Amino acid sequence: MDGSNYNDVKIKSNGILSMNECIICSEIFDRCIITKCGHSFCEKCILTCMNLNNNCPTCKSVLKKEELVKNYLIDNIISNLIIYKL
Repeated sequence: MDGSNYNDVKIKSNGILSMNECIICSEIFDRCIITKCGHSFCEKCILTCMNLNNNCPTCKSVLKKEELVKNYLIDNIISNLIIYKL
């Protein structure tokens, strides 16, 4: 693999990480949670928001804590890509 291909891979990896940022804290997901409306947040961020308001921060759908689901796939993707982020 020549240098230009390596740089392309690095850019794509960084792009994947930037797509996995919580809109609440603007950081890469930490223990990703997905809502019934399909939006993802850090576990701590969405639980803190729900203590104030039970609406999705993205689309304002009503949320219930028992309907939040851990997104293990995103957590695994991030843990495998985080080594590339400096």
